[in-house]
Amino acid sequence: MVNLLKLDKKKAILIIFASLVIIYIDSSLIIKMQRKGIKTVQEKVTKLKQEIVTLNKDLAAMYDLESKQVDIKSETVLRAKKIISEGGIPLLLEDISNIANKRNVKIMQVNPSKESKAKEEVSFGKEKLKSVVITLDLMCDYHGFGGFINDLDNAEQFMAIQEMKIVPNPKDYFQQRVILVLKTYVKK
Repeated sequence: MVNLLKLDKKKAILIIFASLVIIYIDSSLIIKMQRKGIKTVQEKVTKLKQEIVTLNKDLAAMYDLESKQVDIKSETVLRAKKIISEGGIPLLLEDISNIANKRNVKIMQVNPSKESKAKEEVSFGKEKLKSVVITLDLMCDYHGFGGFINDLDNAEQFMAIQEMKIVPNPKDYFQQRVILVLKTYVKK
């Protein structure tokens, strides 16, 4: 029986030693790897939380900017175009020339003329308006012409494009010759 107890003590010591080795291996290797994995996941979670906060700020700024653009568009729509007096035609031509210079559009010829008597007078409220047609002979590139048209559209004075003819320039493929007919109204 004493041998059996010694054998049981040896077995118990061996079991305890094996358990300690398993606990040491588990704590030193497996738990360390688990801690590294948890740390990596925590870093990713922290980074994602920061990105969500940045995204929310950017979305708020975008919605704020979008609402401001809607306000700007409504102000632009509400802004009335000016009808110039008959004596303001030279100033209108000067404004058109300034816009052309700004957009690198060369004005080859300008020809303002009043329309025929049948179409000449238009009533707008209490005022009688005369229509004036301005024919422009231009030399420009495509993008400069687009900017020129946009600037004419955004000008303070009322002007409408009545006719437009674009012909390529055989000497320079990047330049076009444009015949542009603008129509405006003047106060009597």
